[in-house]
Amino acid sequence: MDLARLERIYDAYAKIYDRLFGRVFDGPRKAAVQWLDARPGERILEVGVGTGIALPMYGPDPFVVGVDFSLGMLILDIMVYRNYLFYVYTQTIYSM
Repeated sequence: MDLARLERIYDAYAKIYDRLFGRVFDGPRKAAVQWLDARPGERILEVGVGTGIALPMYGPDPFVVGVDFSLGMLILDIMVYRNYLFYVYTQTIYSM
């Protein structure tokens, strides 16, 4: 499957993604955030941030940079979690 098609699929599912898959990945997501044990002032890079569902788990203190190739997912993040992230969207991933 090519990345452009995959991006279109994630864009299409962005609004319902958490309802479909949120519980499926809830345990591993919580475990990963707890394992990081982020401290105030630390920076976190979350690659494949998707809808941003994990962002509130980090708390207000660490600075989280989220990267995703699905613009639909990032737009949803901006609408819901705008206080948590600096957003990076790039199509250079297609040239890899």
